[in-house]
Amino acid sequence: MSWLQKVIAVGAVIGIIVGLLQHDVNWLIIFGSVCVLAIDAWLFIFQQEWRSFGENSRS
Repeated sequence: MSWLQKVIAVGAVIGIIVGLLQHDVNWLIIFGSVCVLAIDAWLFIFQQEWRSFGENSRS
């Protein structure tokens, strides 16, 4: 796992734990949406890298 994935995973776990301890749904929603956005961004970056890698290997 890259450092970005580790940060996302740790943030998600902390958010869920804090949300459960505080009994606050807002924490879960905020951290959940942040994690989804971060994962989407990571997938987008990964796709771009993969595409450029594919183009480089073809030529």
